[in-house]
Amino acid sequence: MTMYDQIIPVSNLHTFLGLTFDQRMNWNTHIAELNRKCLKSLNIIKLPSHVNWEPDRKIALQIYTVIAVSGQK
Repeated sequence: MTMYDQIIPVSNLHTFLGLTFDQRMNWNTHIAELNRKCLKSLNIIKLPSHVNWEPDRKIALQIYTVIAVSGQK
């Protein structure tokens, strides 16, 4: 397929308005990507309360607030 005499590459995945679509048009890829992003944020929140460190709820709350606010944008 071409547009303006340039070949348009075929892609298996496409993200549009934050939703990830694949060729079969199911939600598996989107849910897997969303799960990966949430686990990454969760691990950042859990880091200050690690066993070897002194647990600090104030820092964990500040990290949560930053992640929650950045996630709304």
